[in-house]
Amino acid sequence: MTRVSAVLLIIVAVAGVRFVACAGDDAPEGPSARDEFVMTYARARAAGVQYDRVARLCIEAAAGRFWVEVDTGVPGAAMADTMGRVVDLAVEYPDVDMAAAADTLCFDAEGLAYVGGPCDPHGIVVTFSHRGAVDTVQLSPGGTVIRR
Repeated sequence: MTRVSAVLLIIVAVAGVRFVACAGDDAPEGPSARDEFVMTYARARAAGVQYDRVARLCIEAAAGRFWVEVDTGVPGAAMADTMGRVVDLAVEYPDVDMAAAADTLCFDAEGLAYVGGPCDPHGIVVTFSHRGAVDTVQLSPGGTVIRR
């Protein structure tokens, strides 16, 4: 049994060294800004379903911030709470710029894209740029990510 354990330990150690060598020093250590946006977009949809009311993904593209708000209290009280955290690109992803053609994307209680009042249409492309590289998220009018 100890031989098998020793062989497995050596295999894992060699694989780990190769993985680190392939990753290099510039490899990202976590999700990208685009991934954060997609996860926050999904959080907005889930919050609408969870609280059975309209949830808003608030986007301040010029400031590089986005977050989810939903009324978690008594229906109709209009008391919005922030769900999760506010993603601030300047802090978490320095030198990443964001462009979006909408300020507020909403989901209804069924998790479908909602347009009305302060809520913008979902059929947009959100762009993240960093040192000449560009990453995009395309959103369908129905409220799904159709290309990443």
